[in-house]
Amino acid sequence: MDNESKKVGFIGLGAMGSSMACNIVKSGFSTTVYDIDEKKTRAVADAGAIASESIKSLARNSDVIMTMLPDEGAVEKVYLG
Repeated sequence: MDNESKKVGFIGLGAMGSSMACNIVKSGFSTTVYDIDEKKTRAVADAGAIASESIKSLARNSDVIMTMLPDEGAVEKVYLG
């Protein structure tokens, strides 16, 4: 299976997350991204990712999901909320 057929979801596009998501895109993976800040989502989408409007939609369209979240509260919201 080549990189293009693997669908990666990436949640959390802050200082570390945006760079990591862009590197995943550059590696040839189909990458869907989400952040509560729509500007951050658009910036990574401009680099070649697919912007998602919700975490639920991102999850439905991903084989693997990665997160880069700032604190315990954000992690709980994404994973349990």
